[in-house]
Amino acid sequence: MKAYFPRIKILASTVIFLLAVGCSLVRAPLIEPRVLEESEQQTVLDYAAPASENVLAGLIARDYSQFSRDFSDSLKEGMDETAFKDLLNMLDSKLGAYQSNDLVTVLQDDNYSTVVYRLTYEKDNQVTMRVVFDKSDPHLISGLWFDSPELRGP
Repeated sequence: MKAYFPRIKILASTVIFLLAVGCSLVRAPLIEPRVLEESEQQTVLDYAAPASENVLAGLIARDYSQFSRDFSDSLKEGMDETAFKDLLNMLDSKLGAYQSNDLVTVLQDDNYSTVVYRLTYEKDNQVTMRVVFDKSDPHLISGLWFDSPELRGP
């Protein structure tokens, strides 16, 4: 019986190795987003730019309806009117008045498209706004983040 043990061990090792190689050849879901270029970027911006403009216009006008117009239901639950007012207070106190925005990049993974803008405020010109869209129609906003050194400070 001991004479067959090394053969079984070798056979088992070979099977495990082949399974591992086979699994690595299967395309894994895209986890890391990739930067979109030219026509792919424009396809995303066709729906993302107007929705992002609604977010910014809603912030400037202090209008929750406009701000959240293109939000998914789950984002509306997480960013209700009370949270919107808190966001406005934080942006006003830490950043001052909004001035302008510039597109930084457009990213995409298997499920989401992300548009990153650099916002200029009175007290900080290093604010990033990351707007995440569902890749499938109707491309609702499912995530929204603001970040800057001023926002991370005390």
